[in-house]
Amino acid sequence: MLVAVLLLLALSPTGAMAQEPPATAQEATQGAAPAAGSSDPEEPPEYRELVDDAVVQFRAGRYAEARALFIRAHDVFPNARTARGIGLCAYELREYVHAVNKLELALTHEVRPLTDAMRARVEQVLEDAQQFVAVYTLEVQPAGAEVLVDGMSVDVEAQLTLPIGTHDLEADHPGYRTLHRQIVVRGGERESLAVALRAGPSGGQGPGDGASGGGSAWWYVGAGVAAVGAGAGVAWWISREGALSDCGSPPEGFAPCDNREVIETERNIAIGFTVGAAAVAGTLLVLGLTDTGSSDDRVSATCTPGFGAVICSGRF
Repeated sequence: MLVAVLLLLALSPTGAMAQEPPATAQEATQGAAPAAGSSDPEEPPEYRELVDDAVVQFRAGRYAEARALFIRAHDVFPNARTARGIGLCAYELREYVHAVNKLELALTHEVRPLTDAMRARVEQVLEDAQQFVAVYTLEVQPAGAEVLVDGMSVDVEAQLTLPIGTHDLEADHPGYRTLHRQIVVRGGERESLAVALRAGPSGGQGPGDGASGGGSAWWYVGAGVAAVGAGAGVAWWISREGALSDCGSPPEGFAPCDNREVIETERNIAIGFTVGAAAVAGTLLVLGLTDTGSSDDRVSATCTPGFGAVICSGRF
């Protein structure tokens, strides 16, 4: 293998310092001079020096410096080879969104196109990089809404590529309420992303439109009321337990009670009420924490207390 690499370098039109970076730090480059009869435009004088310096930096493992030089070379003479160099550097730096964008450009750029070997390597690296990003097709309603992700405006007509992590999305349109939601990227997603605004005061936030706006406040208020009810249920429960205890062992001078069954029924009701109110409080708290403003993705649930049990149903 080493002999083959050395022979390839020896036969390269530009020698070992050709303008292509190695596909890995150990792989040799292929010559990048235009083929005879090529219709590619003539490269500017400074282009060759920039690319050669970029290759030196890449081989030394200084990928940030190599990328900076490849970008400068691409600025003066855009072509598939420099796009490939930028993409490989970005991949080594674990900047996978940038790597995906540039490697895809390298595969389609018509100026100084990739050789078959280069193309195979780029396709392999691109496939690896795509595991660490999500690609969304935006479905925005109404048309013309402005969409920002992490504070940056995005082209709603193009695919949205995001790295692993949590991202903030905001959408706005005159005559509609501003939409806020979070996007959690785990890597490898390829799906549509609905961004639907609701009619209302421009820039205003209705219940559920903000990650911590008015909608969440109502959930917290409801959770507080339910928690107070649970506390009252506990007090009633304790009272009925005490009455049952007195029923079984009445104080001296008192006759045994004759309404034990009534007290037991009240005690069971108190237990059911307490458990039910606590469940409702917990559910409302979860709703407040998960209210991201999307009517399509909103969590909803209903809990009904009963005798010693709680029945809950909903959509999550």
